[in-house]
Amino acid sequence: MIRTDKWPLQTTLQQRQLMQDTRDEYRAFCRALSVVVLNNWATLQQAPSFSVAVERLIHPTKKNPSPRHHYFAQRFYKFPSYLRRAAIEFVKG
Repeated sequence: MIRTDKWPLQTTLQQRQLMQDTRDEYRAFCRALSVVVLNNWATLQQAPSFSVAVERLIHPTKKNPSPRHHYFAQRFYKFPSYLRRAAIEFVKG
């Protein structure tokens, strides 16, 4: 037996604008990320973890202070990790 509920989403104008802004940032991130993935496709396919390999190219961390593509740290400052990983999987196909 499967139960399905439908809940209407009642949003204010400000909340809708914030959701649209989030969507636009996610799409811009995916566009920029697709260039990185296409340029490094052969290397990324052979990596044990595709997602980790892409993150190593774009995301600065304590162990990886200067990734190859600095654009992402500047343009998408504080981009949430769950959206970053979802974008990587989306771009991967």
